[in-house]
Amino acid sequence: ALSSENAHCLAQNQFNPFDLLKDTVEPSLAPRLHALDFSHIRATLDILKGYTSSQALNTRQGANILIHGPSGSGKSELTKSVMQTANRRLLEVPFLTGQLEVLDAKDRLKAYLRAQACLKPSHTVLLFDHFECIFQTALEDELKQHPCPNELGWLYRIMEYNPIPTFWLTNSLHGIPAAFLSRMDALFEIPPPNAVWHTSMLHRLRRSKQLNFNPEIVSGMRGMTPGVMDRVIQTAALFEDTQDDAKPSRVLKFLVA
Repeated sequence: ALSSENAHCLAQNQFNPFDLLKDTVEPSLAPRLHALDFSHIRATLDILKGYTSSQALNTRQGANILIHGPSGSGKSELTKSVMQTANRRLLEVPFLTGQLEVLDAKDRLKAYLRAQACLKPSHTVLLFDHFECIFQTALEDELKQHPCPNELGWLYRIMEYNPIPTFWLTNSLHGIPAAFLSRMDALFEIPPPNAVWHTSMLHRLRRSKQLNFNPEIVSGMRGMTPGVMDRVIQTAALFEDTQDDAKPSRVLKFLVA
């Protein structure tokens, strides 16, 4: 039976099917980074492109990829970019409800299960970020009540029989049992970018934002993750329409100092 809210949604002339899946999944935003921004992990990028382009991806069960790396390293952007290249629909398990209430790990896992049950696999891929939270919080009470590993068989089955391919993202593999990792098709680590990458990305972002600044600023950006670097450039670009042409450069220098 439909709730009154969902019934109202169906009656609208411009009905959005995702209104019925509110708090379950949401369409992923377009990537801000380009595939060229991941040239430092060319081998990983090529494998992921081949994996997601495979026609068999959405016809088998238990397709899972885990990507790990420090916060801001570009895990989400990499996934979005690869999905865009493969022309696949990427849906994310959200962190917030429609009322802007935070979903805890258990609720997010329930949302993931609903998505697997309700969505058609064709050309659809799910994204579950911060996968490690499941083990840090969602299963904590259950592990205390049922220390026997067999009690977690239901979660093993999720990983083995999910009809919709899933990308699981995590900042760290710490605390994630090996038994769950073994149910992934592959694990990819996103390492910190090297100096060549920083120079290449900085110049691309500079051209796209039409910013003029001293290339020596690149040295101050070494060690920055793609996410942080993109944010810094966006902030500096806010000042490009000011009367002072040198202001974006000064802002950027201040941000990277």
